[in-house]
Amino acid sequence: FLGCQMIDRNAALGLMLAHKHIIVTLLIGTATVGLVWFLLGGRSFCSWVCPYHLLSEWAEQLHLFLAKKKLVKDHPLHRGLRTVVWASFALLAYGTGYTVYETISPTGIVSRTLIYGPGLAFGWVAALLAFEVLYSRRAWCRYLCPVGLTYGVVGTFSPVTVHYDLEKCVHEGE
Repeated sequence: FLGCQMIDRNAALGLMLAHKHIIVTLLIGTATVGLVWFLLGGRSFCSWVCPYHLLSEWAEQLHLFLAKKKLVKDHPLHRGLRTVVWASFALLAYGTGYTVYETISPTGIVSRTLIYGPGLAFGWVAALLAFEVLYSRRAWCRYLCPVGLTYGVVGTFSPVTVHYDLEKCVHEGE
């Protein structure tokens, strides 16, 4: 973009671990993307770019509707699970020489579905959405997604943050 290399930070890390050496063009691409998301607020990627996020929001609305009717109950998972998942995929990439995460990434699968049409891999996304509707709302984004973790770290230092004061909130959107 405008002469700059761009690549997802998590994908670049997986590739470098799989190849077992530092690839300079990937470092340039991750620095460019890191700077953009630093300026935009880190996990703004999740809400504005990630195609799985929209599906997950719809699944969350369905989960909340079913929970209101007492048909399902939310089962929160441990927030540290995302770090374990991130480290596991990093070790798998290093150990196998293959970017295992990119194979099962809901973001990648939904992106490929939008471009090429649905395939068997979309079954994984459907199963994940069903899990979020029936068991733990927003499970992928909150507890598992390694991409959200990497952008969340960038967002920790971002000058752009969104805050709200619950006591001053009048719940206009309800």
